Amino acid sequence: MVQSSPCHAGQIAVLGRFHITSNVPDPSGESYQQIFPVWTIAVTKNQRQLATATSDNRINLWCLVTHQLLAPLIGHADTIWRLAYSPDDLLLASTSADGTVRLWEVSTGLPVMILPRNHANWVWSLAWSPDGSRLATGGSDARILIWDAQEAADGAQRVQELSARAAMDPSWAQTAAEEAEKATFTARNFGRPCKSALRFMLEV
Repeated sequence: MVQSSPCHAGQIAVLGRFHITSNVPDPSGESYQQIFPVWTIAVTKNQRQLATATSDNRINLWCLVTHQLLAPLIGHADTIWRLAYSPDDLLLASTSADGTVRLWEVSTGLPVMILPRNHANWVWSLAWSPDGSRLATGGSDARILIWDAQEAADGAQRVQELSARAAMDPSWAQTAAEEAEKATFTARNFGRPCKSALRFMLEV
């Protein structure tokens, strides 16, 4: 697995397994060496920070300038499938096979919110709207949920929900989420685009 992020000088690419040693101690007091397989990554828009999700159910924030560990984010109880920074790079969202979606404050590494467990099982993917006001999550329960990110800290209000035929194929879930992102995040009215995404999923 290789994931990349565009940058001015080309691309930042991260292989599915890599080793990084940091001089910054983790909470146990020891330097952390990245030796676990990496399931997914995310890079901030300014290309200064990298988030990696590893098979030990841990998220690590790395400085791409110094190559040092900034903070470990610990909380998920199962595989972390997707990471995404908010458009302003202030928050990091993560989805997991434990059925949760978590929001983390990038500057402190502290959890801001655990969204309600409205997905029946694994949460495969997520995407932010360009203005950061909405967060869409797609799960193995064949549902796409769209959250009001601005009100997440006040109760994680869900503003839209899509349902389709159950599908456990991760490639299907990713495709559905990508189509939902294209359909919903380019308009102010979430009702009509969401219906378009639903028709797409039913035709798959």
